[in-house]
Amino acid sequence: MAADAKNLVLHRRRRPIWHPVGVLQIIAALWFSSYFCFWLVALLAVWSLVQLGALSASSAAVLVLAYLGQIVVYRPQNSTGWPFAWFLYSGVVDLVLGYYNATCIREGPPLDPQGRYLFAMSPHGIFGVCRAFSGGSLWRQMYGDIRPRW
Repeated sequence: MAADAKNLVLHRRRRPIWHPVGVLQIIAALWFSSYFCFWLVALLAVWSLVQLGALSASSAAVLVLAYLGQIVVYRPQNSTGWPFAWFLYSGVVDLVLGYYNATCIREGPPLDPQGRYLFAMSPHGIFGVCRAFSGGSLWRQMYGDIRPRW
């Protein structure tokens, strides 16, 4: 489908594994989609440091409580969204979208930046990459000045 005044379709394609961009796509996709597993790696690292005597148990408890506290207190969805716009609209997100052969479709005319909108992504429950949809160059090309919050 070609772009016209009402519809816009943009693609990011996966490169072959032997291509340098293909390697970067794999690394970016693994890093971006596995952020929800980092807490386990960090917890194991803290536990290992305590077992080796490199970190006291009280220091480890402070680190774990600080992490849990920020989960309870930090709510970006209630404010202006994620504060790292430089990352959200960087080429890393385009690499992630390329790895998943993303196709983004805007049906209808360009949206008013002053409006409030609800966007749908599919499939959203398979990988933790829904945030990639609202980032990278695809989002800017399709929605311009509309800033997502999630």
